[in-house]
Amino acid sequence: MAGKKDFNPFLVLKVEGVHNDCWTTKIDFPTQIIHYRDMGPYVKMSVIVPKKGLKKFVSALREYYRLFSIQTVQEYSRDRVLLSVIKNYRQSSLFKAIDGVGGIFFSSKSEGGVENWEFAVPTNRKEDVLEVMGETLDIRNVRERNFVVPNMLELSRNEMRVLKAAMELGYFDFPRRTNSSELSKFLGIDRTTLIYHIRSIQKKLGMYILNAMGEE
Repeated sequence: MAGKKDFNPFLVLKVEGVHNDCWTTKIDFPTQIIHYRDMGPYVKMSVIVPKKGLKKFVSALREYYRLFSIQTVQEYSRDRVLLSVIKNYRQSSLFKAIDGVGGIFFSSKSEGGVENWEFAVPTNRKEDVLEVMGETLDIRNVRERNFVVPNMLELSRNEMRVLKAAMELGYFDFPRRTNSSELSKFLGIDRTTLIYHIRSIQKKLGMYILNAMGEE
């Protein structure tokens, strides 16, 4: 009975390897795919790319895919952009390998030709997905951990009010569009109280993220 109690239906896998015959072998800077959507014969990806490597990234994708187009380019940070890309869906796609076992994709990072995939799969399908991925990816390392369903992020009414105003007025933007004095005046509260609420929000968010990642 103890074994059944300890059984976790999902595992999170971190798979590192070199993807043969792929655009990732042609670039030497870090990129990260944070989302994708299956569109039948095509796949739509959201990719974070350094601004200075944008032209080389686009050139590498054009070399490998029959159909390739950039839908949007957005500012992500001071030195990175977020691209929405549509490309043809290869039969050997690692996205298909994950989907094929009912997996949950988290992210795919690449740098210097080495890819790092993170996703969750049913525990009993671990070997299946690794076998399919191994047909395309030269797997160098596999790490695993139990999939932890995070607790709900619970904010108080006052914290929600502060967070909503801070987001709307640009307190978290870079550069900031409002400062703590202006924000506290807008909310009608003392600046010290505002800072207390913001610190509490940040702490709760940090704990939520660590819990979601399965960190102690």
